[in-house]
Amino acid sequence: DTHFGSAGTGRITTAIGVPHLATRAERVTVLSNGKILVVGHARPTGTSVIDNQDFALLRYNGDGTLDNSFGSGGLVTAVYSYQDEYAYDVVVQQDGKIVFGGNVQGYFTGALVSRYLSDGTPDTGFGTAGQVFYDYTTLQMVSCHAIALQADGKILLAGGTIGGDFCL
Repeated sequence: DTHFGSAGTGRITTAIGVPHLATRAERVTVLSNGKILVVGHARPTGTSVIDNQDFALLRYNGDGTLDNSFGSGGLVTAVYSYQDEYAYDVVVQQDGKIVFGGNVQGYFTGALVSRYLSDGTPDTGFGTAGQVFYDYTTLQMVSCHAIALQADGKILLAGGTIGGDFCL
């Protein structure tokens, strides 16, 4: 599509934080208004620790330009108090709220789910400051790799356990 991306190439690249092979988009979804939502993780600028990752959420316009009305210039970097935060899936609720999840590693390890408002700000009415953490010592869930919404609005998570089992 020569109308998408820069110089008619049909593709885009977006630098986030420190250029590094660990910066990665994991899931993409197209919204009903034609905008494109991408979730993944990136190493933040100013970080010397090679393994330090933060959640990254980007929203693009239908032509591939970043949506400046979302987050900071189209980008939200969700920084929590964990050493590594990896986001793997994203869904959008009917009210426009964005739910994404993955896993965190460091002093605490487990699955983490976050919810943001449609403008890219944390939904402070969800969990604690917009996040719900599932500690592996209590729930045994160490990662969230897929999210689905039920018809009643409840959020389903699928991932893995500390023993390597499937978890829903």
